[in-house]
Amino acid sequence: MRTAIAALDLTERVTLTGKAARRDALRHIRGMDLFVHDGCPNAVLETMAAGTPLVANTVGAVPEMIADGREGLLVSPAGSPPALRDAMLKTLHEPDAASARAERAREAVRTRFAPEREVRELTAVYEACRPPLTLPAWRGAPSGTAPTGR
Repeated sequence: MRTAIAALDLTERVTLTGKAARRDALRHIRGMDLFVHDGCPNAVLETMAAGTPLVANTVGAVPEMIADGREGLLVSPAGSPPALRDAMLKTLHEPDAASARAERAREAVRTRFAPEREVRELTAVYEACRPPLTLPAWRGAPSGTAPTGR
């Protein structure tokens, strides 16, 4: 990631904080010009890659990640305890079907979420943010300058 950021001349605009102590989280968030969350929970991808049967709520990018009934079971409406219970019981009571869904999910990770593809797509996003992009001045920095010191 650091190499890609440097190659795209974004070192003055992108800060990788690594794992931050909980007490420092608010300071880091307040120091950001922008926070981006792609809605793609890593735990879902990790579970799919491990070949473990999956039950997930229909939130964020999850419905785009999992083909309901084919690669896992999606709970709808999201957050519904009865729907969650039903999906969990179905998974536990139908182990052969759950294993087949888990194997299809594992294959989906290899094809749709391959690291090479993710890097290619993120690189395109970073390239779109390269200078001479004019940054907004809402943080007090002159327009067109990169924030520093973070």
